[in-house]
Amino acid sequence: MPLSDYRAFGARRLMACGQGVWHPPEGAYAYLRFDLDAIDYNVSQPS
Repeated sequence: MPLSDYRAFGARRLMACGQGVWHPPEGAYAYLRFDLDAIDYNVSQPS
């Protein structure tokens, strides 16, 4: 499954794990895997 393990990050519920999968004729494989530990959102730019 490309996205999984949904968890609460503050007031938001987001996926915590994921992978990118390539599907060549030889067979599918994951070329990217990630685990989300923390996230910052609505961050303003410094002036």
